[in-house]
Amino acid sequence: MSKNCPKCEGILEEETQPVPKKVPLPIPLKPTMSIEKYLPSIMKKYSNYTIFICSLCGYMEVFFKR
Repeated sequence: MSKNCPKCEGILEEETQPVPKKVPLPIPLKPTMSIEKYLPSIMKKYSNYTIFICSLCGYMEVFFKR
């Protein structure tokens, strides 16, 4: 999905990713570390985020989804 840029005549391109709750550690066996306690409390209730970026001017919008 893409939409028109509110700043120029460009197109906002979209990408959706999960909000990371764990990160891999750079040691053997690839263990992970929870980063949830380091997230702002408002972000803890969301599971995904979507970023829209204009291909011409670089305008960016970010939306969080539950």
